[in-house]
Amino acid sequence: MSHFTKYVATIKFGYSPTHPSEVLKDEMEYRKISQRKLAKQMGVSYKALNDLLNARRMLQP
Repeated sequence: MSHFTKYVATIKFGYSPTHPSEVLKDEMEYRKISQRKLAKQMGVSYKALNDLLNARRMLQP
């Protein structure tokens, strides 16, 4: 998400949208699951998951 999009969402709706990686990080911590294990279970590479968790990659349908 671009800085501009986040700014517009904050102005228009009164909140800053949460990046999906923040939700996923919280779930991983709650469930005590590592990035490597989750990547394997999801069938994606560790790098792809790591990039997503660090907001360097967006979710794709």
